[in-house]
Amino acid sequence: MFKIADLEGYVVTAILDGKPVELTDGQYIISNIDSDHTLLVTYSKKYATYSLTIECGPNGKTSLPANTTFIPNVESGTLYDIELFPDEGYEVKAVTVNGRELTVINNKVSFTLTADTVLKIEFKKKPSDVPNPSVPTGGFSGKIEPKPSLNGSSMSWNDISAELDKMAEGSAVIISMNGTTSVPADVIRSIMNKKLKAEFIVDNVKSWIIDGANVSSAASADLRIFNRASNTDKLRGTCAINVMVNKSGVPAALRLKLDKKYADKFANIYKLSNGKLEYCSSIKISTDGSVDIIGAESGGEYVVMACEFSDITGDVNNDGIVNALDASAVLRHIVDIEDAENPLMADFNGDGIINALDASAILKMLTA
Repeated sequence: MFKIADLEGYVVTAILDGKPVELTDGQYIISNIDSDHTLLVTYSKKYATYSLTIECGPNGKTSLPANTTFIPNVESGTLYDIELFPDEGYEVKAVTVNGRELTVINNKVSFTLTADTVLKIEFKKKPSDVPNPSVPTGGFSGKIEPKPSLNGSSMSWNDISAELDKMAEGSAVIISMNGTTSVPADVIRSIMNKKLKAEFIVDNVKSWIIDGANVSSAASADLRIFNRASNTDKLRGTCAINVMVNKSGVPAALRLKLDKKYADKFANIYKLSNGKLEYCSSIKISTDGSVDIIGAESGGEYVVMACEFSDITGDVNNDGIVNALDASAVLRHIVDIEDAENPLMADFNGDGIINALDASAILKMLTA
């Protein structure tokens, strides 16, 4: 019998001969020992968790999944970026977090969860669009349409296209959407012709990167992004963000700026397919917390799990790539020379056992 000590603030996991085992009161019993066994015990730092209660009034909805009123076990420091959708003829009246009013910009609010939180959203009927008597007929109608901005200057899409045409080939530009959701084909054509590298900022967390050198034909781009809250209990790490995007219509990468506490961890990226989250890729999160999802222009729901370990099958030494060093790490692990950094990814051939066949399968893959 093995007794494994609990450490306050940490989650303990145990892996016996390459397979996770369940501990009971910190104990695990190995019966009828007649061969050598390897027991790997790891401690992962536990973050404080809180709950989010959503009180959404009538005459509107949010980008959260339908009928969501309570989200338990949210990691402290999680950034919420929520879009609000008033019904026809209504607008946002107020949004509060634990009684503190939030600023609503283009029907979007953002806040960071640091305690048990109640989010309250109210909608109200729009006032009639009565012209301002101080403005001559044909003037301001009471509605202000959102305008994008180019490198900080607000202007129409036509003006942006004209400005882009004047730029040197290969220049980098920043275009803030400011509540708009699509980019006209003429703007994409200008980016394509000048091979510009354009970042379209949706909000302080999400943006799209369009490289004109990768665009072969101009089309309007749908850049809408919605927050989601899929069940990630079976995945390793912490859900840093969960979003759904439409097909953009042009080649684009989705850039997500996560909390900086995730810097230098792995972003294990999953995509929802037929109701199941399927693994896509793993990349290191940059020092500023940003991650680029390549190929997101195809649309769909994405989950980014921040984790100390990559979910790349075969990445045994946990360096983010699979190569001969991983085959070596498998062999060193099974003969007890050195514990593998990422043993859950060591079963490369998928037979449920970590042995020399996995090292061989890695090498065969590399030489194929």
